[in-house]
Amino acid sequence: MEFFKKRTVDLIAKSRATTTYEASVITSLKEEMIKQGCHVRVIYLDDGGLGSYLHHAKQKPPSCILYFDPFFATIPPIFDLIGVPHIYWPESKLFEMIHLLESQYGVLATIDRSIAHWEKTLFLPRPSHEIQGSLDSERQLDLILFADLVDPEDLFKRFEKTFSSSALLLMQQCLQKDRLLHPAEALFKQEEDATLRKISRRDRLFFTEVIGRATHTRELIESFGDQTIHVYGNYVGNNWLLRLKNANSVHLHAPLAYSQNAALFTETKIIVMDHPTYFDGNHPLLLSALQQGALVLTNSTSYLAERYLQDEVARKKAIQTMKNQNFYSWEKAAQTILRFVCEN
Repeated sequence: MEFFKKRTVDLIAKSRATTTYEASVITSLKEEMIKQGCHVRVIYLDDGGLGSYLHHAKQKPPSCILYFDPFFATIPPIFDLIGVPHIYWPESKLFEMIHLLESQYGVLATIDRSIAHWEKTLFLPRPSHEIQGSLDSERQLDLILFADLVDPEDLFKRFEKTFSSSALLLMQQCLQKDRLLHPAEALFKQEEDATLRKISRRDRLFFTEVIGRATHTRELIESFGDQTIHVYGNYVGNNWLLRLKNANSVHLHAPLAYSQNAALFTETKIIVMDHPTYFDGNHPLLLSALQQGALVLTNSTSYLAERYLQDEVARKKAIQTMKNQNFYSWEKAAQTILRFVCEN
Protein backbone atom coordinates (compact mmCIF):
# COMPACT_ATOMS: atom_id res chain seq x y z
CA MET A 1 0.00 0.00 0.00
CA GLU A 2 2.91 2.35 0.69
CA PHE A 3 3.93 2.09 -2.99
CA PHE A 4 0.57 3.47 -4.07
CA LYS A 5 0.46 6.60 -1.90
CA LYS A 6 2.42 8.82 -4.25
CA ARG A 7 0.50 7.68 -7.31
CA THR A 8 -2.29 9.58 -9.06
CA VAL A 9 -4.79 7.86 -11.36
CA ASP A 10 -7.16 9.83 -13.58
CA LEU A 11 -10.48 8.11 -14.28
CA ILE A 12 -12.02 9.62 -17.42
CA ALA A 13 -15.81 9.65 -17.82
CA LYS A 14 -17.75 11.04 -20.77
CA SER A 15 -20.46 12.48 -18.55
CA ARG A 16 -21.82 12.69 -15.01
CA ALA A 17 -24.74 10.40 -15.87
CA THR A 18 -25.16 7.90 -13.06
CA THR A 19 -26.97 5.16 -15.01
CA THR A 20 -24.04 4.18 -17.25
CA TYR A 21 -21.56 1.32 -17.20
CA GLU A 22 -18.61 3.67 -16.70
CA ALA A 23 -20.30 5.38 -13.74
CA SER A 24 -20.68 2.05 -11.96
CA VAL A 25 -17.08 1.01 -12.60
CA ILE A 26 -15.66 4.43 -11.63
CA THR A 27 -17.54 4.46 -8.33
CA SER A 28 -16.26 1.01 -7.37
CA LEU A 29 -12.67 1.49 -8.57
CA LYS A 30 -12.31 4.92 -6.97
CA GLU A 31 -13.40 3.59 -3.59
CA GLU A 32 -10.94 0.69 -3.70
CA MET A 33 -8.02 2.76 -5.01
CA ILE A 34 -8.47 5.31 -2.23
CA LYS A 35 -8.43 2.46 0.29
CA GLN A 36 -5.06 1.45 -1.20
CA GLY A 37 -3.71 4.95 -0.52
CA CYS A 38 -3.79 6.16 -4.13
CA HIS A 39 -4.89 9.67 -5.16
CA VAL A 40 -7.78 9.46 -7.64
CA ARG A 41 -9.05 12.23 -9.89
CA VAL A 42 -12.37 11.69 -11.70
CA ILE A 43 -12.67 13.85 -14.83
CA TYR A 44 -16.07 14.38 -16.44
CA LEU A 45 -15.60 15.56 -20.01
CA ASP A 46 -19.03 17.17 -20.13
CA ASP A 47 -17.73 19.67 -17.55
CA GLY A 48 -14.86 21.14 -19.54
CA GLY A 49 -14.14 19.02 -22.60
CA LEU A 50 -11.18 16.94 -23.70
CA GLY A 51 -8.99 19.93 -24.62
CA SER A 52 -9.31 21.37 -21.12
CA TYR A 53 -8.36 18.04 -19.57
CA LEU A 54 -5.33 17.52 -21.83
CA HIS A 55 -4.03 20.98 -20.92
CA HIS A 56 -4.47 20.24 -17.22
CA ALA A 57 -2.88 16.77 -17.52
CA LYS A 58 0.21 18.19 -19.21
CA GLN A 59 0.61 20.65 -16.34
CA LYS A 60 0.06 18.03 -13.64
CA PRO A 61 0.46 14.62 -15.30
CA PRO A 62 -1.06 11.63 -13.54
CA SER A 63 0.72 8.33 -13.03
CA CYS A 64 -1.86 6.64 -15.25
CA ILE A 65 -5.06 7.37 -17.17
CA LEU A 66 -7.97 4.92 -17.23
CA TYR A 67 -10.92 5.39 -19.57
CA PHE A 68 -13.92 3.49 -20.86
CA ASP A 69 -14.88 4.90 -24.26
CA PRO A 70 -13.30 3.64 -27.53
CA PHE A 71 -13.31 7.23 -28.83
CA PHE A 72 -10.03 7.77 -26.99
CA ALA A 73 -8.28 4.85 -28.72
CA THR A 74 -7.70 6.78 -31.94
CA ILE A 75 -4.64 7.16 -34.17
CA PRO A 76 -2.52 8.63 -32.75
CA PRO A 77 -4.04 7.76 -29.36
CA ILE A 78 -5.01 11.02 -27.70
CA PHE A 79 -3.37 10.19 -24.41
CA ASP A 80 -0.04 9.41 -26.07
CA LEU A 81 0.26 13.20 -26.20
CA ILE A 82 0.62 13.23 -22.42
CA GLY A 83 3.21 10.47 -22.37
CA VAL A 84 1.87 8.38 -19.47
CA PRO A 85 0.44 4.85 -19.47
CA HIS A 86 -3.24 4.69 -20.34
CA ILE A 87 -5.58 1.77 -19.75
CA TYR A 88 -8.75 1.11 -21.70
CA TRP A 89 -11.39 -0.72 -19.64
CA PRO A 90 -13.75 -1.91 -22.37
CA GLU A 91 -17.47 -2.33 -22.28
CA SER A 92 -17.46 -2.76 -26.03
CA LYS A 93 -15.56 -4.62 -28.69
CA LEU A 94 -11.99 -5.54 -29.49
CA PHE A 95 -12.04 -4.00 -32.95
CA GLU A 96 -12.51 -0.62 -31.26
CA MET A 97 -9.37 -1.24 -29.18
CA ILE A 98 -6.96 -2.18 -31.95
CA HIS A 99 -5.46 1.31 -32.19
CA LEU A 100 -4.89 1.35 -28.45
CA LEU A 101 -3.03 -1.95 -28.59
CA GLU A 102 -0.82 -0.58 -31.34
CA SER A 103 -0.01 2.64 -29.46
CA GLN A 104 3.11 3.30 -27.42
CA TYR A 105 1.46 3.65 -24.04
CA GLY A 106 -1.88 1.88 -24.34
CA VAL A 107 -2.91 -1.23 -22.43
CA LEU A 108 -6.18 -3.18 -22.49
CA ALA A 109 -7.69 -4.26 -19.14
CA THR A 110 -9.76 -7.44 -19.26
CA ILE A 111 -10.63 -10.62 -17.36
CA ASP A 112 -10.61 -12.63 -20.58
CA ARG A 113 -7.66 -15.04 -20.86
CA SER A 114 -8.71 -16.09 -24.36
CA ILE A 115 -6.89 -13.05 -25.77
CA ALA A 116 -3.58 -13.96 -24.16
CA HIS A 117 -1.91 -13.58 -27.56
CA TRP A 118 -2.28 -9.79 -27.24
CA GLU A 119 0.98 -8.60 -25.73
CA LYS A 120 -0.36 -5.33 -24.30
CA THR A 121 -3.03 -6.75 -22.06
CA LEU A 122 -3.50 -6.23 -18.31
CA PHE A 123 -5.35 -9.26 -17.00
CA LEU A 124 -7.67 -8.50 -14.10
CA PRO A 125 -8.56 -11.16 -11.52
CA ARG A 126 -12.02 -12.64 -11.77
CA PRO A 127 -14.59 -11.81 -9.03
CA SER A 128 -14.70 -13.33 -5.56
CA HIS A 129 -17.29 -11.77 -3.26
CA GLU A 130 -20.13 -12.29 -0.82
CA ILE A 131 -23.69 -12.31 -2.14
CA GLN A 132 -25.56 -9.41 -0.56
CA GLY A 133 -29.07 -9.78 -1.99
CA SER A 134 -31.83 -11.94 -0.55
CA LEU A 135 -32.14 -15.40 -2.08
CA ASP A 136 -35.68 -15.71 -0.76
CA SER A 137 -37.28 -12.70 -2.46
CA GLU A 138 -40.20 -13.45 -4.81
CA ARG A 139 -39.11 -13.49 -8.45
CA GLN A 140 -41.49 -12.79 -11.35
CA LEU A 141 -39.18 -13.59 -14.30
CA ASP A 142 -37.59 -16.96 -15.04
CA LEU A 143 -34.98 -16.11 -17.67
CA ILE A 144 -33.54 -12.85 -19.02
CA LEU A 145 -30.76 -12.14 -21.50
CA PHE A 146 -29.06 -8.82 -22.27
CA ALA A 147 -27.98 -8.87 -25.92
CA ASP A 148 -28.27 -6.89 -29.13
CA LEU A 149 -30.14 -8.98 -31.66
CA VAL A 150 -28.59 -8.88 -35.12
CA ASP A 151 -29.63 -11.00 -38.08
CA PRO A 152 -26.45 -12.80 -39.29
CA GLU A 153 -27.87 -13.28 -42.79
CA ASP A 154 -28.56 -9.56 -43.05
CA LEU A 155 -25.01 -8.85 -41.91
CA PHE A 156 -23.50 -11.05 -44.61
CA LYS A 157 -25.40 -9.13 -47.27
CA ARG A 158 -23.90 -5.91 -45.95
CA PHE A 159 -20.39 -7.33 -45.87
CA GLU A 160 -20.72 -8.48 -49.47
CA LYS A 161 -20.73 -4.79 -50.40
CA THR A 162 -17.55 -4.14 -48.38
CA PHE A 163 -15.28 -7.16 -48.97
CA SER A 164 -14.45 -9.22 -52.02
CA SER A 165 -16.19 -12.60 -52.23
CA SER A 166 -12.87 -14.44 -51.76
CA ALA A 167 -11.97 -12.42 -48.65
CA LEU A 168 -15.45 -12.88 -47.19
CA LEU A 169 -15.25 -16.64 -47.74
CA LEU A 170 -11.84 -16.83 -46.03
CA MET A 171 -13.04 -14.89 -43.01
CA GLN A 172 -16.13 -17.09 -42.71
CA GLN A 173 -13.92 -20.18 -42.80
CA CYS A 174 -11.71 -18.73 -40.04
CA LEU A 175 -14.73 -18.28 -37.79
CA GLN A 176 -16.02 -21.80 -38.41
CA LYS A 177 -12.69 -23.62 -38.24
CA ASP A 178 -12.12 -23.50 -34.48
CA ARG A 179 -14.89 -21.87 -32.47
CA LEU A 180 -12.94 -22.27 -29.21
CA LEU A 181 -10.47 -19.64 -30.40
CA HIS A 182 -10.94 -15.94 -29.94
CA PRO A 183 -12.22 -14.71 -33.35
CA ALA A 184 -9.23 -12.40 -33.73
CA GLU A 185 -6.80 -15.22 -33.03
CA ALA A 186 -8.49 -17.46 -35.59
CA LEU A 187 -8.41 -14.70 -38.19
CA PHE A 188 -4.85 -13.53 -37.56
CA LYS A 189 -3.58 -17.06 -37.99
CA GLN A 190 -4.20 -16.31 -41.66
CA GLU A 191 -2.08 -13.14 -41.52
CA GLU A 192 0.13 -14.27 -44.40
CA ASP A 193 -2.75 -14.71 -46.81
CA ALA A 194 -2.44 -12.08 -49.53
CA THR A 195 -6.20 -11.68 -49.86
CA LEU A 196 -6.68 -10.92 -46.16
CA ARG A 197 -3.68 -8.59 -46.00
CA LYS A 198 -5.60 -6.21 -48.24
CA ILE A 199 -8.12 -5.76 -45.41
CA SER A 200 -7.11 -3.73 -42.36
CA ARG A 201 -6.82 -5.51 -39.02
CA ARG A 202 -9.58 -3.27 -37.67
CA ASP A 203 -11.98 -4.30 -40.45
CA ARG A 204 -11.15 -7.96 -39.96
CA LEU A 205 -11.79 -7.67 -36.24
CA PHE A 206 -15.05 -5.85 -36.90
CA PHE A 207 -16.22 -8.68 -39.14
CA THR A 208 -15.33 -11.49 -36.73
CA GLU A 209 -16.86 -9.82 -33.70
CA VAL A 210 -20.09 -8.64 -35.29
CA ILE A 211 -20.75 -11.94 -37.05
CA GLY A 212 -19.57 -13.96 -34.05
CA ARG A 213 -21.75 -12.03 -31.61
CA ALA A 214 -24.84 -12.36 -33.82
CA THR A 215 -24.34 -16.09 -34.31
CA HIS A 216 -23.65 -16.79 -30.63
CA THR A 217 -26.72 -14.84 -29.51
CA ARG A 218 -29.07 -16.68 -31.85
CA GLU A 219 -27.71 -20.09 -30.84
CA LEU A 220 -27.96 -19.16 -27.18
CA ILE A 221 -31.61 -18.10 -27.40
CA GLU A 222 -32.55 -21.18 -29.41
CA SER A 223 -30.92 -23.45 -26.81
CA PHE A 224 -33.78 -22.71 -24.38
CA GLY A 225 -36.42 -24.24 -26.65
CA ASP A 226 -39.96 -23.56 -25.42
CA GLN A 227 -38.82 -21.98 -22.15
CA THR A 228 -39.95 -18.33 -21.97
CA ILE A 229 -37.02 -15.89 -22.14
CA HIS A 230 -37.00 -12.07 -21.97
CA VAL A 231 -34.35 -10.41 -24.15
CA TYR A 232 -33.27 -6.79 -23.59
CA GLY A 233 -31.32 -5.08 -26.37
CA ASN A 234 -31.28 -3.33 -29.75
CA TYR A 235 -32.55 -5.09 -32.86
CA VAL A 236 -30.93 -4.99 -36.30
CA GLY A 237 -32.47 -6.73 -39.29
CA ASN A 238 -36.15 -7.21 -40.13
CA ASN A 239 -36.13 -11.01 -40.04
CA TRP A 240 -34.24 -11.64 -36.80
CA LEU A 241 -37.14 -12.97 -34.75
CA LEU A 242 -38.69 -14.91 -37.64
CA ARG A 243 -35.49 -16.94 -38.06
CA LEU A 244 -35.56 -18.23 -34.47
CA LYS A 245 -36.74 -21.80 -33.98
CA ASN A 246 -38.41 -20.78 -30.70
CA ALA A 247 -39.74 -17.35 -31.72
CA ASN A 248 -43.02 -17.84 -29.83
CA SER A 249 -41.12 -18.16 -26.53
CA VAL A 250 -39.01 -15.01 -26.94
CA HIS A 251 -40.17 -11.66 -25.51
CA LEU A 252 -38.23 -8.67 -26.85
CA HIS A 253 -37.65 -5.51 -24.79
CA ALA A 254 -35.80 -2.25 -25.40
CA PRO A 255 -32.33 -1.93 -23.82
CA LEU A 256 -32.17 -0.60 -20.26
CA ALA A 257 -29.77 1.77 -18.54
CA TYR A 258 -27.08 0.04 -16.51
CA SER A 259 -28.74 0.83 -13.17
CA GLN A 260 -32.08 -0.50 -14.47
CA ASN A 261 -30.39 -3.75 -15.49
CA ALA A 262 -29.19 -4.25 -11.93
CA ALA A 263 -32.62 -3.46 -10.48
CA LEU A 264 -34.20 -6.11 -12.71
CA PHE A 265 -32.05 -8.82 -11.11
CA THR A 266 -34.12 -8.79 -7.92
CA GLU A 267 -37.11 -10.00 -9.94
CA THR A 268 -35.28 -12.68 -11.94
CA LYS A 269 -34.34 -16.28 -11.20
CA ILE A 270 -31.71 -16.77 -13.93
CA ILE A 271 -29.60 -14.26 -15.86
CA VAL A 272 -28.16 -15.55 -19.13
CA MET A 273 -24.85 -14.04 -20.28
CA ASP A 274 -23.30 -14.69 -23.65
CA HIS A 275 -20.04 -16.63 -23.56
CA PRO A 276 -17.11 -16.62 -24.34
CA THR A 277 -16.50 -13.32 -22.56
CA TYR A 278 -14.39 -11.83 -25.34
CA PHE A 279 -17.49 -10.28 -26.88
CA ASP A 280 -18.21 -8.04 -23.90
CA GLY A 281 -15.04 -7.54 -21.92
CA ASN A 282 -15.55 -7.65 -18.17
CA HIS A 283 -19.23 -8.51 -17.68
CA PRO A 284 -19.72 -6.23 -14.65
CA LEU A 285 -23.36 -7.30 -14.55
CA LEU A 286 -22.16 -10.64 -13.18
CA LEU A 287 -21.40 -8.98 -9.85
CA SER A 288 -24.79 -7.28 -9.60
CA ALA A 289 -26.66 -10.42 -10.61
CA LEU A 290 -25.11 -12.57 -7.91
CA GLN A 291 -25.44 -9.85 -5.29
CA GLN A 292 -29.18 -9.69 -5.97
CA GLY A 293 -29.62 -13.45 -5.72
CA ALA A 294 -29.96 -14.27 -9.43
CA LEU A 295 -28.20 -17.31 -10.84
CA VAL A 296 -25.92 -16.65 -13.82
CA LEU A 297 -25.69 -19.09 -16.75
CA THR A 298 -23.81 -18.83 -20.05
CA ASN A 299 -24.35 -20.65 -23.33
CA SER A 300 -22.03 -23.40 -22.08
CA THR A 301 -24.32 -24.01 -19.06
CA SER A 302 -27.69 -22.95 -20.46
CA TYR A 303 -28.84 -26.59 -20.59
CA LEU A 304 -29.10 -26.39 -16.77
CA ALA A 305 -31.79 -23.69 -16.87
CA GLU A 306 -34.75 -26.08 -16.88
CA ARG A 307 -33.39 -27.97 -13.88
CA TYR A 308 -32.81 -24.82 -11.81
CA LEU A 309 -36.20 -23.36 -12.70
CA GLN A 310 -37.90 -26.53 -11.49
CA ASP A 311 -35.76 -26.92 -8.36
CA GLU A 312 -35.51 -23.72 -6.30
CA VAL A 313 -33.31 -25.37 -3.66
CA ALA A 314 -30.78 -26.38 -6.32
CA ARG A 315 -30.84 -22.85 -7.79
CA LYS A 316 -30.03 -21.25 -4.44
CA LYS A 317 -27.31 -23.81 -3.77
CA ALA A 318 -25.75 -23.07 -7.18
CA ILE A 319 -25.67 -19.34 -6.37
CA GLN A 320 -23.90 -20.03 -3.07
CA THR A 321 -21.39 -22.23 -4.87
CA MET A 322 -20.52 -19.41 -7.28
CA LYS A 323 -19.27 -17.37 -4.32
CA ASN A 324 -16.31 -19.70 -4.05
CA GLN A 325 -15.39 -19.68 -7.72
CA ASN A 326 -12.62 -17.54 -9.13
CA PHE A 327 -14.81 -14.60 -10.08
CA TYR A 328 -14.13 -10.91 -9.70
CA SER A 329 -13.61 -8.30 -6.94
CA TRP A 330 -13.14 -4.54 -7.23
CA GLU A 331 -10.41 -4.68 -4.57
CA LYS A 332 -8.32 -7.10 -6.64
CA ALA A 333 -8.99 -5.14 -9.82
CA ALA A 334 -7.79 -1.92 -8.18
CA GLN A 335 -4.68 -3.64 -6.83
CA THR A 336 -3.85 -5.09 -10.26
CA ILE A 337 -4.15 -1.68 -11.93
CA LEU A 338 -2.11 0.07 -9.25
CA ARG A 339 0.67 -2.52 -9.46
CA PHE A 340 0.79 -1.85 -13.19
CA VAL A 341 1.01 1.88 -12.47
CA CYS A 342 3.94 1.35 -10.09
CA GLU A 343 5.80 -0.86 -12.56
CA ASN A 344 5.42 1.61 -15.43
